[in-house]
Amino acid sequence: APASERPAPTPVPHRPAGEAYAAALAEKYATHTWELGPTGRRRRTRATRLAIAGSAILLVLLVAGLAGWAAFSRARRARLERIDRLLKETQELIGRDAYAAYREAAGRCAAILALDDASLAGHSYLAYVDSIRAGELGEGEAVQREGVAQVEAARRLGRHSHLLAAEAYLRAAGGDAAGAVSSLTNLLETDPATQGPLLMGTLGTILVQTGDLDAARDWLARAQKANPGDVRIASMLAEQFRRRGEGYELQADAVYQLALRIERTHVPSLLGRALLLVDRGRFDEAARHVDAALAVGEIAPRQRALALAIRGSLLFAGGQPGPGAAAEREALALDPQSPDLPWLVGRRQLRDGDAAGAVASIQRAVNGDPRRVAFYVDLTRALLATDGGAPRAVELLQKAAARVGDHPRIALLLGDAYRAEGDDDRAQGQYQRAIQPGRPYPDARVALARLLLQQRNVPQALAELDLAISEYGAGSPGGAAQAFVAMADAERSRGARPALLRDLYAKALAKDPASCDALWGAGSLAPGAGRRPAGEARERLGDYLRICPRAPHAAEARELLGAAP
Repeated sequence: APASERPAPTPVPHRPAGEAYAAALAEKYATHTWELGPTGRRRRTRATRLAIAGSAILLVLLVAGLAGWAAFSRARRARLERIDRLLKETQELIGRDAYAAYREAAGRCAAILALDDASLAGHSYLAYVDSIRAGELGEGEAVQREGVAQVEAARRLGRHSHLLAAEAYLRAAGGDAAGAVSSLTNLLETDPATQGPLLMGTLGTILVQTGDLDAARDWLARAQKANPGDVRIASMLAEQFRRRGEGYELQADAVYQLALRIERTHVPSLLGRALLLVDRGRFDEAARHVDAALAVGEIAPRQRALALAIRGSLLFAGGQPGPGAAAEREALALDPQSPDLPWLVGRRQLRDGDAAGAVASIQRAVNGDPRRVAFYVDLTRALLATDGGAPRAVELLQKAAARVGDHPRIALLLGDAYRAEGDDDRAQGQYQRAIQPGRPYPDARVALARLLLQQRNVPQALAELDLAISEYGAGSPGGAAQAFVAMADAERSRGARPALLRDLYAKALAKDPASCDALWGAGSLAPGAGRRPAGEARERLGDYLRICPRAPHAAEARELLGAAP
């Protein structure tokens, strides 16, 4: 066709060089941009909305989760802080060793376990508190059953010092004190991690209750050294000295006063010191301690009963037998299962000269707790104070030896009974049996020395007394005082000069300024027949009448001083 009839070509738009090069690359690598139609645009919008919605939901869930975790963390932290606060309060209450404090501590433990039933400390503290309340404070079988249940729950969770102490106390209260002592001793001697004041004090307390006073003193002294501010340990150490009897009153009194400085209203220390003061004839001071104990407020029924029994003894001593008997009856009605009350009544009867009544009362105490060595000590004294009581004392102590085993104090008592019966050979055998290798027992050496002195074997008696003084050492000054008194008696028997005797009595009083025998010995060294004592001797006699107003030589002391009888 002619050129004029052909259509004109479409003009190619002008592109810059860069655009032409980009177009060539797109053509070569097929990277053209494709425009979607209307349907494609709608699909893209729906997907975008779904993605945005999903992201929003995830964001909401994440925020809610974080908020929930934060709330959970705050609640958990608050619960742990409350448990920690309750545990600290429980420890503080237990440290007071008071009836009301133990009851409050039990409530704190219940609150801990309500927050966390898997709290080892909560179960262990509650078991310990229940063991004290059931065993020492006499709250009954229900509390003891709860204590056993708490021990079992704590055992499943682990090991805790208060759990171990609770197990020992409950075992002893259940009648297996020997097993409790053996288990705790083995634990303390083989596991250094357990050698804290709590378990050492627990072992010492159980040993006091069983009558092994030497071992009790050793463990309690170690416990007090580790924790000198523990009122319970101090009180039990004082109780151990009090139960030793004559010659140890000064030590008992000093440690009781230490306990009362730690806790002014500590009821066991108030009542223990009251008993000590009654034995020394210091009735007015003893009455103040009893009144202070009863004024504490909420005290255990067993403690209230003991306070009433002591008050009864004081009323008898003050010439009021009617009110005294009423107080004793009220005490026995308040705690009829306690063996301590008939024992205390028997001691009062023996002090008042009613040996037969004392035998009956203390025998009831022995029936209530046949393994308590302290009961046999006073029952033996009461029997030996009755006509023909020596054979009965021998029979009693032979049975006691079968019950409590090879106990040195029982052997010592049996030696005293044989000696009262007139069988010196058997008495000497028992004294020597009490003195076993590796187990010093200076009290038995003093008893053996007095027997030898009775047999006029002065050199051997003095040799035994030298050994006794060495064994007493610095730890038992009261006992050493008795040894020095016995040495003075031995020297006097062979006509020693007054200067030597005064020196021995002075050594005894340096060990125990309240030793009645030493005060009497020093004061009775009169300068000559028909002459009144003067100076130091007169001062000693005055102290004797003040400290020992009911002692055997009180009337003679008044006569020497020229006082009215």
